[in-house]
Amino acid sequence: MIVVLMGCLLLLPFVYGGCGGGGWTELITNGGFETGDLTGWTVALLPGAAGSISVIDATVAPLSGAGIAGPSEGTWFALADQDENFAGVIFQYFTVPAQDDKITLTFDMFVLDLSGKGPLDEGFIGYSGIDVDNQHVRVDVLSAVAGTFDVGGGVIRDLYLNVDGSIPVLPYISYSFDLSPDLVAGETYVIRFAESSTEGYMNMGIDNVSVRSK
Repeated sequence: MIVVLMGCLLLLPFVYGGCGGGGWTELITNGGFETGDLTGWTVALLPGAAGSISVIDATVAPLSGAGIAGPSEGTWFALADQDENFAGVIFQYFTVPAQDDKITLTFDMFVLDLSGKGPLDEGFIGYSGIDVDNQHVRVDVLSAVAGTFDVGGGVIRDLYLNVDGSIPVLPYISYSFDLSPDLVAGETYVIRFAESSTEGYMNMGIDNVSVRSK
């Protein structure tokens, strides 16, 4: 597994216990999707989007037919899959406890762009319009009042806007971010994963999402 770390020291093998000791509180519900469903999460698709974001336990994407990595660990993971133009998001609200000033985010993700054309970014989450070329995944932390598809003022921190590769089977990449400078104790935020695809099949796999604070 590839590991990308931002904000604290990581020693391999990757075992997450927080950056600097114990006493961490988990703020995400069902971050590993091991309930076998979307408990704790919300999915929103743009009208007419030809695809889905669902929790599966497969190694072949149901719509694109591509070979995929399956879960990062455990049995289940979330997958965005489509057979035509697609745009959708999966997100969850979380609240930082009033006394906490250290917040970290970790997740495992792969972004398989079978078109080989990404990343292409038109500056919005979507696929409609004349000559729109939008082929990317983005991951953001949003304010609690941001719109579901907001990419402007509601974005507290943008964490990823890219694709990973075009040849199956892509491995997961493990990401870690220190959100302490960006978030305020006692406030509510949103972690959002979004896919826009106008150029062909693309699969976003997500697993082991964790926001912890102390």
